[in-house]
Amino acid sequence: MQYRLPYHKGDPFYHGTDVLFTHHNSANPIALMHDYITQRDRLHGARPALFICANGSVPTCSWFDRKFFTLLDRDFGGHSPRVGAATYYASLGISESVIQALGRWSSQAWKIYIRDNPTIRAEQQLAAIRFHNLS
Repeated sequence: MQYRLPYHKGDPFYHGTDVLFTHHNSANPIALMHDYITQRDRLHGARPALFICANGSVPTCSWFDRKFFTLLDRDFGGHSPRVGAATYYASLGISESVIQALGRWSSQAWKIYIRDNPTIRAEQQLAAIRFHNLS
C-alpha cells in the first residue's frame, strides 16, 4: 500500500513523499491502514487528508501532541522522529548533505542526533539478510 504525501515541512524541495507500507508479521500496517481508511471514508467520505479527527476536522499539531503523549512518555518529543530519521538515513549511508537537507538543519548540529544502538544495528542487518534471502 502506498500513500502520496503531497508536501510536508520535512520536504525541503517540495517534491512530495511516497509513504510505502509493507507487510509485517507482528503488526500488519497494510491491514491496519486499510481498516482505518475504510472506516474514515465510511464516516466522513473521501477526504484529501490522510488523518481526520472524529469530528471530521484535520488534526492540528496540538491535537497530535495530546494523542502522542497519552501513549508515550514526555521523554519523546518533537525531535524524536528527527533523531530516528537521521539515525536511519545515516545507517543507510545517505550522504551528510542529504541528511542535513531532509532534516532542515542549517548547521552540522544534526550529527548529535545520530544514535548508534547495537540492537538497532543487529535488527537492520537481520532484516537485510532476510530481504536478501527472499530475492
